[in-house]
Amino acid sequence: MIELFVGGHLFHPAALEWSHKKCSNGCCYCFANINNEERFSSDIKSPIRQLYKGKTVTHTDKLLNMNHTICISNRTDPFSRENYRDTLALATHLVTKKNSIFIQTKTGPGIQKFCDIYGDRKDVVFYITMTTINPEISKSIEPSAPLPDERLAAAKQLYDRGYMVVIALNPLVESWMSKNDISLLTNKLKDIGILHICVEMLDMSPARLKKLSAKKRSMLGDIILSDAQSNKNTKNRMYVREVVDILIDMGMIVAKKGMPFKTPFFDDVAVKLNVTYPVIQTFINHCMNTMKSPSLIKYAEYESVIAQGDIFNIVDNGNNIRSYLLRAGFPSWLENKDKVHSHKDLLRITWNDKRVRTSIQRHCLFRVAQRGGKNLLDDNGNIQLYYDGKPYLGGKGVVEL
Repeated sequence: MIELFVGGHLFHPAALEWSHKKCSNGCCYCFANINNEERFSSDIKSPIRQLYKGKTVTHTDKLLNMNHTICISNRTDPFSRENYRDTLALATHLVTKKNSIFIQTKTGPGIQKFCDIYGDRKDVVFYITMTTINPEISKSIEPSAPLPDERLAAAKQLYDRGYMVVIALNPLVESWMSKNDISLLTNKLKDIGILHICVEMLDMSPARLKKLSAKKRSMLGDIILSDAQSNKNTKNRMYVREVVDILIDMGMIVAKKGMPFKTPFFDDVAVKLNVTYPVIQTFINHCMNTMKSPSLIKYAEYESVIAQGDIFNIVDNGNNIRSYLLRAGFPSWLENKDKVHSHKDLLRITWNDKRVRTSIQRHCLFRVAQRGGKNLLDDNGNIQLYYDGKPYLGGKGVVEL
């Protein structure tokens, strides 16, 4: 089924996603495999039927009809050997619609055929994962995925055909991709003309670690597991920050969750796509471009920047929108599940509730403003945030004024 991309809320430009149920790449760090090892083959008929549905019933139907971008695919590789035929079959139907496509892949069979199906349409962004440039490491951690040189060759072909290509260092782990390898890869990408890079660290929560099979533990290695199990994943976190600085210094256009820098990354992506969902980075850019330092920021300003597009005018009493909270913070969902009828409702909750992982309060550039130990509120009862342009990386995320 094509679904609401609840996991990408305010982090990803696609409001919708479609993923296969299985993947043959065998990546040891794959969150989808860790969460559910016993997955089954996709039902390709369901998303095709959705595209031709006569009635607009669900919130997903509304977003499809509003031509929102579809992410293919967040949980599996659409061009793995097991999946590419279904991906091509779906493409023959998707190309008749106005929805743009954001493809997340390690490349593989069928990717050029997909481009042939789309012909002159270039409202497709390819996000290609590169976790290493070492073929032996790749064989160890991603045993059935294309090798690094094959991915680079495919990236060049796609770029030369006129598509936007994003390279994803996701997850970035030092023992898989050293700083020297980062420089080598970056220079190769610049030679091709690719400048956009997305960086993320290994996400190995305690819950995922418990589900990790002995085989996957062995593939990851003791050093990586040890750091993943540490309180803040400190070593890897610092390495990711260092690499972001290196990439920016080398002239790359970088995106990373929580990054305390301006970047045109998502603006560039939005130019290529038809209808996109807003991201937190837009507000970061806004603050760095317009805010005096220090400043108190009210919710109204956040909403005026983020709540752009017709999606924020929808009122959905069916309450499918609340599913964003269920994925991003269960306690908040429990308290607010009957109060979310629009994306503006959702935006207000994520502004005020730090428990939700998409809350702006979690960003290192902002702290909750307090006086006398109590939160400063605006006239509508929303918290106010303190901003001085400096990243704040410790403590409780509050400032006493």
